[in-house]
Amino acid sequence: MAIQQVRAHPHFPSGDSRALVEIPFDPAELATRYGLAFEDGEDDLDRYQRAVIALPDGSQAWLVKYRGEAGAGTTVYVDAAVDIDAAMELLLLTFSLTEEELRWVAPEVASAGTAPST
Repeated sequence: MAIQQVRAHPHFPSGDSRALVEIPFDPAELATRYGLAFEDGEDDLDRYQRAVIALPDGSQAWLVKYRGEAGAGTTVYVDAAVDIDAAMELLLLTFSLTEEELRWVAPEVASAGTAPST
């Protein structure tokens, strides 16, 4: 499945986001593997690199790596109002990943029985 990079909405439809998972690739590897282009930005937490993709249902997933985060992973944020099980399924499908390959899963996802928390 080809990954469709899109321009970020000014904000998520619900007005808030939630961290869903951490995928095992840093921005440089995501750029190489999937052809994603990351933009630099800054918010009230830190400087970051971000790429935005469209999931198969048309919703956006923001791939964010903050400057201060250790390790190779990149956190994926989705709209706070989405069905987390559906978002997880679409994200795994989009990146051809298994649950076991994820570096971190949000506790509410793990408690829903979708994936183990690491």
